[in-house]
Amino acid sequence: MKAWTVSDNNGGYGTAIIFAETRGKAISYAVNCCDTFEGYEWTDIRARRFKEWDRHYKGEPETDVWNDDEARIELVRDYGWSCVETFWEECKECPAREWCSSWEEE
Repeated sequence: MKAWTVSDNNGGYGTAIIFAETRGKAISYAVNCCDTFEGYEWTDIRARRFKEWDRHYKGEPETDVWNDDEARIELVRDYGWSCVETFWEECKECPAREWCSSWEEE
């Protein structure tokens, strides 16, 4: 199964990591099943391969990246991810804060 980062074309709220065989299937899943993209149209979404994440496939179509501490640390430390909206109180408890550019700004 292939990993894809799925986000909206306008750089708006959020990115999801979806596992699917094709780009089209990743976008379809995002539009029809992801809370992040509720109300979006197929044409509003883009998917890009995230080959490095393929090894994380565990049988589920979507990775819960922010509730899995190890995944969160890897994404922040190794790929530069950060929260779209920063709530400093939550940042204090984040296991990846030492690598987070948003935390550094605070």
